[in-house]
Amino acid sequence: MNTNEDISFLRNPASFKVNDINFSIANIDIIKHLSKQEISRRAKGDKTSRLARLATHMLRQRSFYPLFPPPKGTPIDILQADKMRIQNRPDVLITPGDLNYFAYKAIDGESICLNPGRVSKGTSGGTYA
Repeated sequence: MNTNEDISFLRNPASFKVNDINFSIANIDIIKHLSKQEISRRAKGDKTSRLARLATHMLRQRSFYPLFPPPKGTPIDILQADKMRIQNRPDVLITPGDLNYFAYKAIDGESICLNPGRVSKGTSGGTYA
């Protein structure tokens, strides 16, 4: 097999570094799961984005999946929970999901949280350009 040093295969979830920027990425729709579980009421005048707050839970708890137990049907192996820890705080946290796409600073302002959405939705194959 011909190897190429420009290609890396990573586990899911994963953290990696590109040009001194730390990235963390997971494909489970944790933001959607958190939104169903969180009970919160904003103070009068609070302009904090709900989606930014949900993503910040992951950073503060240093976990790609900070809910326990996971909802029924979620493809998480609890025996592998140690691999769900975020070891180093990322500069960019990417969590694709079904909720509206977003790019926000975490509440503490130290990280950027992204939800690029899904390449396709529903049962169609979708397109990507």
